[in-house]
Amino acid sequence: MNAQLKINISYHHAWRAKQYALLLLRGTKEDSFTKLPAYFHNLVKNNLGTVTHIQTDGDDRFEFLYVALGCSVCTFVNFCKPTLVVDGAHLKCEFKGTMLLAVTKDGQNQILPVAYGICKNECTDSWTWFFQKIRDYIVNMEELTIISDKSPSIATSVANIFHHNHHGICGVHLYFDIVARYGKSKTVKGIFWEACRAYTVDGFDAAMDLMKKTKEPVSEYLQSINPETWSRVHFKGNRYSLMASNSAESINALSGHACKVLILMLIDFFRATMQQWWFQRRNFAGTKF
Repeated sequence: MNAQLKINISYHHAWRAKQYALLLLRGTKEDSFTKLPAYFHNLVKNNLGTVTHIQTDGDDRFEFLYVALGCSVCTFVNFCKPTLVVDGAHLKCEFKGTMLLAVTKDGQNQILPVAYGICKNECTDSWTWFFQKIRDYIVNMEELTIISDKSPSIATSVANIFHHNHHGICGVHLYFDIVARYGKSKTVKGIFWEACRAYTVDGFDAAMDLMKKTKEPVSEYLQSINPETWSRVHFKGNRYSLMASNSAESINALSGHACKVLILMLIDFFRATMQQWWFQRRNFAGTKF
C-alpha cells in the first residue's frame, strides 16, 4: 500500500502560495501594461492589416486601448453586411476596467468580432474614442447600421462620430425594460415582437393597437420611445433582421474567464481565439471545394 504524504498547511499560507505562483506565471499588473507596446508592435508586424492604439494621459498613465485584427477588418469591409453590434463588459481583474466590443455576422450568420477596446470606464469619452478608431481605420460607410442597448453614452457617441449612419437599440433590452416596469406577460411579449419585427406600417400599427387594448401602459411607454430606433419598419437604415445585440453579448460570455486575468492575457486570448476560428473555417471551406 502506497503511503500518503500529509502536509499540514494553513489556508492563509496556501492562498499566498497560490498568489505567488500566479505572479510568477502571469507577472504583475504593471508588467502587463509595460509589455503592451512591444506586444502590439509584434501583433501588427505579423498580422497584415491589424490596427492597434494605446492612449495615455498627461502623466503617461493608461486610458484607452484599441485592437482590430487584420483578418477581421478585411472580412468585415469586403464580405459582410454593413452592421456592427456594440456592447461593453466590466473586467474582473485587478485593473477593474471595461471592455468595449464591436462584432458583426458573416455570410454564414456566424459571429465575427471586428474590434475591441479597453478603457477605465464606460462613458461617452471612451465610446467616442472607440468609434473614432473604427471610423478612421475600418469603415466609413454611409449605410452603416450600429445596434446597441439603450446606453445614453453609446447613443451620444454614435451621433458624434457617425453623423450620417443609423443607430438602433436592441429589442431584447427594450423588452426587459418593459418586464422591469410592468411585469412578465407572454401576451405582451408576443405583441411587442410583432410590432418590433413588422415589415409594413400597417402590421406595426395593428400590433400597437392590440398592445393598447391589451396593456395600455406598455403601449404608452413604447410610444414614448422613437420607433425609428427599435422597429424594423420605421428604422431609417437597414437592420438586416438584426433586432438584438446578443451576438456581442455572446462574445462577452465567451471571454468571461479571460476578463478576470491581466490585460495582456485578455488581449492574447482574443488573438488566439480568432486565430483558431480562422484556421477552422479555412479548413472547413477547403473541404467544400
